[in-house]
Amino acid sequence: VFYYAMEYLDGIDLQSLVDQYGPQPEARVIQILLQICGSLYEAHAQGLVHRDIKPANIMLNRRGGEPDVIKVLDFGLARLGITITQEGTTLQRGTPEYASPEQRAGAGVDARSDVYSFGVMLHEMAYGSRPGVGVPNDPAVPAEISRIISGCIAADPADRYQSVSDLLD
Repeated sequence: VFYYAMEYLDGIDLQSLVDQYGPQPEARVIQILLQICGSLYEAHAQGLVHRDIKPANIMLNRRGGEPDVIKVLDFGLARLGITITQEGTTLQRGTPEYASPEQRAGAGVDARSDVYSFGVMLHEMAYGSRPGVGVPNDPAVPAEISRIISGCIAADPADRYQSVSDLLD
């Protein structure tokens, strides 16, 4: 008899949270950001690039009465190696709204592509929309969060944070 056992996750995905409740308070954004960075750091340290970071793949769980315990889900597109997509490859690009420019173009991707996707997701958490969708000028979003977002979503990978470690610093 074959069976498949999975961990039960008691919570809500980040997409549902933003859709239902809109932009999140700064303290919550930072708490979530740090945990996602921790997960990505571990994956990248093992040579894995997720390739599909998006709010629907981030689960906020309750564990032992603690809210917002993060799980990064769906490593289905993850591959070992730093540059993991051959030039011109059009398959397995991730979700277009969160994919980096190089990922959408079918170029080689590395951890900086996950950093880009993370920045798009952070923008959505802080402002309630993805970059370029009603570009906000919200004084309630701290300048530091805006600076971090900009450092993640630069079009040229060389202009982005070069790793999750750089982002955390």
